[in-house]
Amino acid sequence: MKLDDLLDGAAAKGARSLCLALLDAAQEAHEAFAAKPDADTLHDLRVALRRLRTSLRALTPLLAASVGRKSLRRLGKLARTTAAAREADVQLVWLQALREHTPPGQLAALDWLVQHLEARRAACQAQLDAGLARRFQRAQSRLRARLEPHRAVAAETSLAQGLAGLLRAQGQALQDAMAALQGARDIEAAHVARIEAKRLRYLLEPLREGKRADATALVAELRELQDVLGEVHDAAVLCDDLGAALPKAAAAEARRWHAALAADPSGVALKAARKQDLVAGLLKIDAAAHVRLHAAFSPVETAWPAPRVAHLVADVNALAQALVAVREGGKRA
Repeated sequence: MKLDDLLDGAAAKGARSLCLALLDAAQEAHEAFAAKPDADTLHDLRVALRRLRTSLRALTPLLAASVGRKSLRRLGKLARTTAAAREADVQLVWLQALREHTPPGQLAALDWLVQHLEARRAACQAQLDAGLARRFQRAQSRLRARLEPHRAVAAETSLAQGLAGLLRAQGQALQDAMAALQGARDIEAAHVARIEAKRLRYLLEPLREGKRADATALVAELRELQDVLGEVHDAAVLCDDLGAALPKAAAAEARRWHAALAADPSGVALKAARKQDLVAGLLKIDAAAHVRLHAAFSPVETAWPAPRVAHLVADVNALAQALVAVREGGKRA
């Protein structure tokens, strides 16, 4: 949605219009997922929910208390419901690519991990099928009811002024987060920076190809930064999941060895069973995942040094200034 026609209007009314458009997009994505629940429609729904929730949170100062914490919590629960399935999908894709380079002796471990993630994916899908439609409809109807009414507020600022202030603040938040990350391979700091980049991008997206201030280039640059930080996130999630899977694999392995001894106390069956060691195989996969995580930080350090981040934030501030610049006839946005 473009905001050119709303910039000079009241901030609360314009912010509501933007959020309602995002809510409509989320409704469309939900309907597409309900009609054909697959990885693509799930991704689209997840993105639509994330964009809606992040924008609502960012625009809260302009919404005149229209959106309460309950609305944000409902959307957060919906987003988390879809996140687990998406993360399983991403990890399964990486594991399938890893298969080409996996020695035969480690294939059993890879197959075990794939089955483990597929079972989780199926459980997530069952959860989505069971309650997503009901929870989404309830959340969106309540949110829509809060967003649609609008009462004028005396001396209300314009949407352009409100957005300019939010953009400046969010640009500074991103710069601070990236400064905390510089030179530190810190997963939590990378997560914070990714969230701040996402919030700034979603504030800018409605201004793409704008007549007064065009955010197209900035959105593309922030998408690039999100992709870099997103790879760190995906690799970190995989490492965490492998850490959680290892004890389960060890227990499964112990049960298998116990069964082999019960069937053949001489130990011959046990010796054969131990030729394919799940734990050892998973540790090899875990090592590859940590190599991936380590490598994921390299583009953060090389492609996004402090001067580039500062330049991006300066461009955001210039765009914010353009939103409120004096126009022809002396009228201010």
